[in-house]
Amino acid sequence: MIANNAAARINILFKRRNLFHQLIDIYACIQS
Repeated sequence: MIANNAAARINILFKRRNLFHQLIDIYACIQS
């Protein structure tokens, strides 16, 4: 149960980081 919760938390963090990188890519495209 604890390991499953940790895996879900890591998955959420990874998705947030992925979204953050997508926003950076969009911003870079707008700037160029």
